[in-house]
Amino acid sequence: MKLLFIAFLIFCLLISVRADGWDDFSNNLATDLAPFLALFGEQTTKQYLSESITLLDYYIFSIAPIGILTAVISAIRVCGSPSLRAFIGRAQEGGGDAEAELCSSTSRDVCELYNNGGIARVFGRPKILEVVYDPSKSADETAGIYPCREFVRKRPDEWTRQDKSVADVGNESVLDMSIVDESVLDVPVAADESVANIFAPNLSLNIGIKRQSTVVSWTVAVSGTVLQISVLAFAVIVTYCLKWQKDGKRPDSYACPMAIVGTLIEWGGMFLCAYLIGKTSRKQIFHRNQQSLNKQSTRNAQSKSSSIYWVQPGGQVLGDQVFDPFCYSDHDQPLLQYVSSWKKPSRSSDSELVLWTAVGTTVVGFVIQFVGLRGIHSAISVAQLGAMMVMSVARSALRMQRLKPNDNFLRRCPDEVVGHELDWLAMHIGRDDILPDSPHPRRLLWRFCGARDDTNTLMKERPPMNDYLDIAGKLLAYRTRLAQLTQPQNTWATTSSQHFNSDMVEVREISQRLAVAIESIVNVICSKNAKFQEDWRDHKSMLWSFACDVASVASSESRKSISQHTLYLQLARGSLESPWRLQNRFELEGLLGLWVWSMKSDPEVERLQDRLTISRAAEIPIQRIVSTKENIRATGLNIWLGSEMPTFDVVSVCPTSERCDPSTVQYQGRETRLFGWYTTEPSRRHGSAPFKVWSASTDSSLLSLCAQEVFGAFLVSIFDTMDAVEDIDIQETPHVHLESKLVSEMIQLFTDARLGSREDALLCVLPPIISRLKIPSTESVLATAKRKANEHRRRGEWIKAEVMLKWAWDICIKSQSQPQTNEDNPQHHTDNLVQQAAIALGELYRWAMTISDMNKFSSDGINWLLARKSHEQGISVAVGEIIDRYIDIQNRVNRRDINTGEEDNSLTSTLLRLTLPASRTLMTAEEKSKALCSAAALGWSEVAIALLELGANLDYKDENRRYRTALSLAAESNSIDAVEELIRWGASPISEDDFGRTPLLQASEAGHDVVVKMLLDAPRVDPNAKDSWGDTSLMLAAWNGHEAVARLLLNTGKVANLDSPLWYAVGKGHEAVVQVLLSAEHINPNRQNSDGKSLLMLAAEKGHKAVIQLLLNTGKIDVNAEDIGGKTALLYAEENGHRDVVEILQRRLLTPK
Repeated sequence: MKLLFIAFLIFCLLISVRADGWDDFSNNLATDLAPFLALFGEQTTKQYLSESITLLDYYIFSIAPIGILTAVISAIRVCGSPSLRAFIGRAQEGGGDAEAELCSSTSRDVCELYNNGGIARVFGRPKILEVVYDPSKSADETAGIYPCREFVRKRPDEWTRQDKSVADVGNESVLDMSIVDESVLDVPVAADESVANIFAPNLSLNIGIKRQSTVVSWTVAVSGTVLQISVLAFAVIVTYCLKWQKDGKRPDSYACPMAIVGTLIEWGGMFLCAYLIGKTSRKQIFHRNQQSLNKQSTRNAQSKSSSIYWVQPGGQVLGDQVFDPFCYSDHDQPLLQYVSSWKKPSRSSDSELVLWTAVGTTVVGFVIQFVGLRGIHSAISVAQLGAMMVMSVARSALRMQRLKPNDNFLRRCPDEVVGHELDWLAMHIGRDDILPDSPHPRRLLWRFCGARDDTNTLMKERPPMNDYLDIAGKLLAYRTRLAQLTQPQNTWATTSSQHFNSDMVEVREISQRLAVAIESIVNVICSKNAKFQEDWRDHKSMLWSFACDVASVASSESRKSISQHTLYLQLARGSLESPWRLQNRFELEGLLGLWVWSMKSDPEVERLQDRLTISRAAEIPIQRIVSTKENIRATGLNIWLGSEMPTFDVVSVCPTSERCDPSTVQYQGRETRLFGWYTTEPSRRHGSAPFKVWSASTDSSLLSLCAQEVFGAFLVSIFDTMDAVEDIDIQETPHVHLESKLVSEMIQLFTDARLGSREDALLCVLPPIISRLKIPSTESVLATAKRKANEHRRRGEWIKAEVMLKWAWDICIKSQSQPQTNEDNPQHHTDNLVQQAAIALGELYRWAMTISDMNKFSSDGINWLLARKSHEQGISVAVGEIIDRYIDIQNRVNRRDINTGEEDNSLTSTLLRLTLPASRTLMTAEEKSKALCSAAALGWSEVAIALLELGANLDYKDENRRYRTALSLAAESNSIDAVEELIRWGASPISEDDFGRTPLLQASEAGHDVVVKMLLDAPRVDPNAKDSWGDTSLMLAAWNGHEAVARLLLNTGKVANLDSPLWYAVGKGHEAVVQVLLSAEHINPNRQNSDGKSLLMLAAEKGHKAVIQLLLNTGKIDVNAEDIGGKTALLYAEENGHRDVVEILQRRLLTPK
């Protein structure tokens, strides 16, 4: 279509020119060169128009122009209606195409990016950050970093606004064409600013070209005007004064006037075309004040002048092109003028007339000029051609100084820095601010070090400190502010181009997940741990202190200068009932970003490739430290991890001032980086003595491990403030391991936050908390192991059963060597557990003897027990006797020695008879049932379990034992294993003997609290059941002083009669039971029997001083109460000679109410 338009113009010209045929036209081609050159020049015209922002620019463009055709078509493309654009073949063209080629603005469709040495105008909405750093404000919450457009508007001391908006021709009445005041705008200023803020920065106008001063532009404009007028004057002189002839005769009379008029009309038309194109954009221009320039020219360490930074994240894909990272600053060459140009929301219908005028005058002017130059002396055409060439050079010279490839700060590390542009910028600002006078270029490396010493790192208040931030604090503040400004959908970055997506900032997503994990952990512990609740009950703020180092290194130096610092992250809550939240989540992004970037940009891990710097930090193998103990089994990780426990390696560490942190690469045969330093003691890390650590290999990424290191260090701090965790259970699915609800919840939070895999969670959470966990009692571990082992054995899973019992054996042996402070006879207690473990293992191997295919298994197992007896320390005589018992059984089975003797009723003989097939088959059902009752009475749980599996009657009542069942006898003998197995097999827990006693009554009277609890958990058991004498379980427990049993019965909430048990306990003087009963609801301590005798009278009669004190402490006792004989408690005490009780009661009588 453009070619058709050109052909149309040429056709008009050919008609208009009075040439004598084709030969005359070709002979005059040199004469026609100037008009044709003026007609074309597409690229130079587009470039100049897209960089023009003032009326003066448009005027210079119109002087002796070239690219007339491009200017006309451009005006139609930008301002024309669809019908007019259809004339040039652009009816379906979107506004973004014309804007990208011809306008200076950015919009929703067009923005500018750095592209390998130049500024490219591209389609789409890519991301680029434009900020100002003001050192004078670095101590406030903004860290001195502001969005550029906000800063230049709000800092009149540095920037003065002079708006330029090519709005309406009728409104423009100013003399200075380079500056238009706000009063000439046809829209409100506030509305304009709100629109301007949403579009991307104008790189080409601010840094793409180095604009000349206004004086230079005016000089070019005036000179060009003089030049063009001189050409027209020359035409007048040549035609009318010198009377030069053309082709041997005087030129036609119309030629000179038409050349002059056509040139002037074309001049005005070209100005209108450029003006119309510029009218579609609105501009704001800010000039830097001279005082600020003076500061910039004398920059030093104390300089308070501001600098503008432009940062383009790398890896952005637009179309088929990938853009490299870019950063530039005016730190060394201050920007004198800041321009913001944005596209008007829509085309204005009132510009149609102006557009037609511009197109018409330009085309008509060109035709008239062409005809005039054809008829006038050819020297005029040459002069016009010269003027065009001179002005073309002048216009190019105005835009000659441009951004160079070396101006990109990131040119040498385009791949290494991708995802870390903000971290690089924070380090760069910090280096220029902190080390401005360094003789050599130095690089800052920021390192997270966790806890510096053994003190608690969670505080309620920030310690007193100077307002001046140290190096580490400044760097973190810079990076935090940059994170704040670039967050998607935030209130700080109003320009969408500043909303960096998570994939553009490597640490953004994981830092947000880390923040969620930390907040969740605090709230979980706050809801579950009493000590933590107590300590932080009245506080709304929590500060976590952590150590970090900042190293300064020069490329020419091998040593690093390190400074140590302590920083704080704050958690807060709006009210005492509200959840804890990080006060500034962006600080975690700053922490991780600075640390990971420092690891990657450390000169030790960098190398050159094709003259570009790349990092090999991700290639270095990584190990995770889990313990510093000499024996890995001493950590207890094997108990917790079970089959999930990985393979551990031993690594020797020689601590120095800079080696005990993940940022340091260890050299031990190969490069290795160690994480998990929070599991080591700070005194070791900062000491001088070498030590060894246990570590596990990991395939997690460097970024994930850094986040896990921060998470682990925080866990150590918060664990120091809480009580030991007690909610621990033993699980077997899918393998044998310990489990804590709190630990499980932490691991779940870890994996839900996607900080790593379950294995990462286990190795991150367990090492710091395991020493604070209260391992389940050895009794519960052993009981669970025995139950699970029996289940495995019955299913034929002998190896699983053996693994379970050996695991329990190890725990029992370990508990035997640990100090016990809560037992009356700790050595006897723990040895009894080892005895039970030995019995369980012996029974497993005895059962294996009954199966011919398992002889080797049983033999190996018995030999293992024998080895334990011979080599393992702490094996008591009783345990040795148990092992010998099963060795004897094995030997007799192997010898086929079946002569046990009917009179031999020892445990060994009984077990042997149960092992030999002949003995088992010869026993009748009644004999098995009677034997079951005998075993239960003797407490032989192993025999009872064997008889159950051989088919003994569960509820058989032995007439020789008052018709008691095996469960009743086991409950009385405290055979816990037998009771558990009988209940599991379905024995009736409510069967009565001939005295009406149930198993619960038997166990309550004997004081076997574990058995009582097991029976209370069984179905159909009634704690109010009575025997033949009317006694309940609670009455029997109170009579015998069994406090634990009484508490268990009361906790059921089903006990109906409390008065009688209390009367029994008071009468017997069992103060512990009395105290338990008095704590029950609805208890009446003033209850009197039929003789009017009260509890206080009974206690006074018996002389139970402690019980009397407990009764008086209730505050409900009537000391003056009398029985039916008129006796008071004081009189009972006096009659029975209890002087100490008399004194207590007299003091109470004298005490005023």
